[in-house]
Amino acid sequence: MNQTMNGRPVRLLPPELARKIAAGEVIDRPQAVLREFLDNAVDAGALNIIVEIDGGGIDRIRVADDGAGMSKTDLEQAARPHATSKIAEEEDLQRIMTLGFRGEALASIAAVSRLAITSVRSGEQAWQMRASITEDHLIQPASLSKGTVCVSEALFENIPARRHFLNRPTSEGILCRQMFAEKALPMPHIAFRLIMDGKTRLALPAGQTLAERWIAAFLPDLDPRLFTELHAQDGVQADNSAFYRATVVIGDPSVRRTDRKYIHIYVNGHRINEFALLQALEYGAEGYFPNGTHPVAALFFTVAPDLVDFNIHPAKREARFRDITPVRHMVIAVVREHLYGRSMSGLARMAAEGSQTETRGRESSFYQDSFRTPQKIPGGETGSIEKPPGRQAGLRESLDTEYSAAISASKLPPDFRDALPQRSAKREVKMPAPSPGSDFLGQYAAETGPAYRADGLRYIGSAFGVYLIVEKGDVLYLIDQHAAHERILYDRFMETAGQKQPLLVPYVVETSSVKDDAYLESIRDALSGAGFEAEHSGDGRWEFRAVPAAWQGSEDDLRQDLLENHIDPGDMLRSLAARTACRAAIKGGDAPDKDTAAKLAADVLALADPHCPHGRPLWVRISREELDRGVRRIE
Repeated sequence: MNQTMNGRPVRLLPPELARKIAAGEVIDRPQAVLREFLDNAVDAGALNIIVEIDGGGIDRIRVADDGAGMSKTDLEQAARPHATSKIAEEEDLQRIMTLGFRGEALASIAAVSRLAITSVRSGEQAWQMRASITEDHLIQPASLSKGTVCVSEALFENIPARRHFLNRPTSEGILCRQMFAEKALPMPHIAFRLIMDGKTRLALPAGQTLAERWIAAFLPDLDPRLFTELHAQDGVQADNSAFYRATVVIGDPSVRRTDRKYIHIYVNGHRINEFALLQALEYGAEGYFPNGTHPVAALFFTVAPDLVDFNIHPAKREARFRDITPVRHMVIAVVREHLYGRSMSGLARMAAEGSQTETRGRESSFYQDSFRTPQKIPGGETGSIEKPPGRQAGLRESLDTEYSAAISASKLPPDFRDALPQRSAKREVKMPAPSPGSDFLGQYAAETGPAYRADGLRYIGSAFGVYLIVEKGDVLYLIDQHAAHERILYDRFMETAGQKQPLLVPYVVETSSVKDDAYLESIRDALSGAGFEAEHSGDGRWEFRAVPAAWQGSEDDLRQDLLENHIDPGDMLRSLAARTACRAAIKGGDAPDKDTAAKLAADVLALADPHCPHGRPLWVRISREELDRGVRRIE
């Protein structure tokens, strides 16, 4: 058959047209040109890279580096299709450690712009190559002391239709700056400078830590003390290097966003879109960030090259892992460990302050994040950001010591990484979770006996049907009764995980897809460990003959808890506990009697972690000194 269905004959495209079409897969706008130039500069071993952009990169992009450079022969081949120095045979694709490797970039740039490359090898003559899409490239002697200079001008000049779809130069320039920062971020040993329309817009010196580079590149207005750099590794190869190595830069919970724009994932220097790793950062931070907000964090992950494949996306934005599960678990653990330690050290500071005669009212507690003054975060979003007082300047340096002391005081098991979901201090919690429709307040009050009192605590009353007002020492606490009770029920659920309550009439969960069935099969062991007894009778029908002792809800609640979000097996227990606690906790508008409210307040103030399972703080504390200053009893 030599004709298509519309009657037109099948023809081979002219080479120059084929190259323009192929170039569109790699070079779609100026930032793609910059991406490829920067990849080559880093791969050449440069320690200094200078980027100049004019007209949003449409008019000109120039990248100069001090890397290894190229010979005349290299330049003659560099902009040819499928020309590369980074792979030589098929097996090389299984051990890629460079940013570029396909040999498409320079040829694609030459197809859609005026490309010129000047380069020199140490001790040799410098040469300049001007690329041509239809003729031989022009090679001539040049003057250059070191490295390579790549210049792209008049992007899409020869493809007016594509140029028409570019944004205004200002918008394209913003995208170029974003790409510049993305490429500079995982390379803190390299100095980068960005010049746009003749003005230096960003200068990043060599020798920064990843945290310093992250803040300088993306969040220059934020206090560096609000960010922490975490490290972890797992597995050992024959050469004693780690199979997996991770560095996480994460912001304090007071630095947060309503979107995931500032959660970046890097694998072997490539920024990729990998939901499993993004989700790992969020799972690790779950319970420490208020509902609907996300952390500001970057994961820099290094993996043995034969365990990951980048050759699945033209712009190398995606990767395929041989097994991503241990990576996820490692990231979740290191983030949880850090945030828990931060929470414990905050409690230690609060306890120390509370034991002193003179109240430190000017230093708000760490769990008042939701009430701090919002400040601008790049991108036009707002986030609630704490400006740490000068007295706390050494907070980060003392974190490890405080953390160790807090862990010891809490009598946690030595291997607390695996026990993270159960980290609350072990204590007797005699507050039974109510069954649906039961009178929780009556049950709770019956246990307290008349006139419950805690040492040094005085219950004053409630405000707005939501907040319990409690006086303890020289501090006044406003406690969110729903969030507080939710946390207590959550801790009880986690402490009784594995205990079962048989159901006289089994709950039936009917799935709506094969995917749902596969998911429930994949979490069978986790369900059993939590206290569920489930049987799959086929045709999407699952019968639950027992549920966890502390679980509360209807048949519909069970279906939603298990199938609404397809939670990762490792996080299923925590998710179930949080949803159960939220359903069973007293609500705003409920009015506990004085004894019940006083016991609830005392139990809440004794919690190891004063956040609800969703990350909201349980209380606000106001010191006597703050009140006195507010009404000017003291100055």
